[in-house]
Amino acid sequence: MPLSVIILDDDAVQVEMFSNVLRHRYDRNQVNLSFVKDGTEALAQVEKKQGQLNLIITDISHPGLNGLDLARACRKNYPNVVVLIQTAFGGDEYISEAEKYADYVLQKPYKPHKITEIIDTLLKKSDRPADKP
Repeated sequence: MPLSVIILDDDAVQVEMFSNVLRHRYDRNQVNLSFVKDGTEALAQVEKKQGQLNLIITDISHPGLNGLDLARACRKNYPNVVVLIQTAFGGDEYISEAEKYADYVLQKPYKPHKITEIIDTLLKKSDRPADKP
């Protein structure tokens, strides 16, 4: 089964980095990337892809439905979706709240090679497999 990923971030550099890392790690035929600009669009994609979506990568803060609210909605309505939240915020209650709903909270700065390690671990742990190259 291909790995389906929704990337939600309003920072083009971050989107490009995640895209490159995922395409480098996984066979291009085994990863389906969707890029969205807001949480409402991401939630619509989750609804559309029920049964096949494996992962959402989102920034914690952006206009509209933010990453935290998106993670809350997924936990409530789509508990099988893996949610990875990235953030530059640190040590506040926003992070604690994110940890309640996300499968992983990735704090910036981080090394890009760590992303695939984290994703592989999350997907294995959650029984939401990703095909490996």
